[in-house]
Amino acid sequence: MAPKRITQFSSLPYEIYQHILSFGVSDSELLLKKNFSSGSSEIQSCVRYVANFQSLNRKIASMPEMERYFDRFWWNVWEIWFGINPSLEKEFSLLREEMILKRELKRKVLMAAFIKFHIWRRIKNLNGIDETKVVMIGKGGVGKSAMTVKYIQDFFIEQYDPTIEGVYRKQLLVDGFPTLFEVLDSAEHEYSSARDHHMRYGECFVLVCDLADINSVEEAEPLVEQLVRVKDFEENSFPVVFALNKVDLLNETDRPITIEKFTNQIATLIKQTQLTNTFIIETSAKTGENITRVYEECARLKRYGSVDNLTLLKEVIQHDSAFIETCKKQRKLMKQSKNCSVM
Repeated sequence: MAPKRITQFSSLPYEIYQHILSFGVSDSELLLKKNFSSGSSEIQSCVRYVANFQSLNRKIASMPEMERYFDRFWWNVWEIWFGINPSLEKEFSLLREEMILKRELKRKVLMAAFIKFHIWRRIKNLNGIDETKVVMIGKGGVGKSAMTVKYIQDFFIEQYDPTIEGVYRKQLLVDGFPTLFEVLDSAEHEYSSARDHHMRYGECFVLVCDLADINSVEEAEPLVEQLVRVKDFEENSFPVVFALNKVDLLNETDRPITIEKFTNQIATLIKQTQLTNTFIIETSAKTGENITRVYEECARLKRYGSVDNLTLLKEVIQHDSAFIETCKKQRKLMKQSKNCSVM
């Protein structure tokens, strides 16, 4: 492009640039986020499109309206790829503001994604597909079956038979990698010995709580204690996703207050039982909100272990590219140690 044309292009109103960007990512997609799967080709395409446009011209990228647009986009990308634990939302918000102030949000998000999804990723199965066994647990009526059916068949069941146990299979791309989920939806009134068997079988666990019933958290405590006893790990590092279901029943005013109350109670339970590999997320089996995300997080917790996204972001902000080299060295040492143990 000739210098004169570049000057003319960079002098256009910001509305024109945002209209051009809408061909790659619509504003509704940018704002809603929930329609994206983290490993989908759509989000990958959006990231490439926006990153290329943002790098096109410094003058355009530094326009106040465009900076706000890009900052919103990159933070939404962070939430799609990494999620935000409700109990840590304030801390993440402070880090976001720090990166925006330094104009480093895009760089840090992409750097953190490279570290977690490429350097820290555990080795796949030989067939190239990660297989993840998920067991749904929780008191009766919290929505375990409804969540499972919504995920597998994209259908909401109003009524169900609590005596039926089912095993479902579905393949999904998680962070660009094929993952086969085997989901066990256990019967409500199962014997303790049967539950022991299911817990030994499972690799990841979705503990469902009902946002309309605070007692569902209290009644989850013996289930977590049983899980810890059955797994009998030296460290309680097995993945547990706490799904705060029926969020659709909350109004906009009560939603943040109720979620915070449940999150605090679950955080206490996590501390008491010394779980080290957990995630908390609000869901709705009826509307589908975050249902796919629940199973994505199961795969992530299994794949990456107890990698702390908050600590990761802090390290990236503080050390920048030097942290990438540190992670590469750590990964190399881990592989060497694993090879020695095999030999």
